[in-house]
Amino acid sequence: MRIQNWGKMSVSNLMIGNPYTSPVNQRTTTYKLGKALTIVDDYNMDQIAALKRRCEIAVSANVSSAGDFCTDTLDYVLAVGGNVFDKDARYFDYDYEAGAFKYPYQDYFNKSARLQDIFQAIHISGSTKIPVFEPASSRVAAAFDADAMIDYSSYLDYNIGMLSPNILIYAGQWDNRDGPITIEPWLMNTWNFNGDADIYARDRQIYYTNDG
Repeated sequence: MRIQNWGKMSVSNLMIGNPYTSPVNQRTTTYKLGKALTIVDDYNMDQIAALKRRCEIAVSANVSSAGDFCTDTLDYVLAVGGNVFDKDARYFDYDYEAGAFKYPYQDYFNKSARLQDIFQAIHISGSTKIPVFEPASSRVAAAFDADAMIDYSSYLDYNIGMLSPNILIYAGQWDNRDGPITIEPWLMNTWNFNGDADIYARDRQIYYTNDG
């Protein structure tokens, strides 16, 4: 794959974790897990269709500022569900904010007795930022705002079609943003998977974590 004439990348393995490379598709199909879990139903489909159309119009008008409009589909589903947690539909926002799920991993990266070993392992031991670890960065988000709605799926198409790498597709079971219900329609909309019924016959495995 050629990137700005810097050379070529030889890709033999490809891991696809979410459809952010096709942002309009991703943001307008985030209702699918909500529908599968009956958070929304056919009664809500007209409103969701209107939000999808609003996203498409916003992208046509100004792709750099369309992101906020295109997240309305998920926001609507979460609101209908009583503020269900976006990354895990088994919980609500207040469950996350109460700390049972949020603080263990944050404390691991901020209060562990082996912080330097941890930072060394993830290549941030030389950071001068305080705190060194943040679960998310508003500055990074702001820097990527202008690119957030640009479709990069052609890069995946190139790798899949020309290089024929080994492919691992993964998704969180209860992820309202990018769970398996959302990933499959997106894969079928990329030209290298479109019409490939065999994708549904590939090996699948489910991994569980012991989260109590």
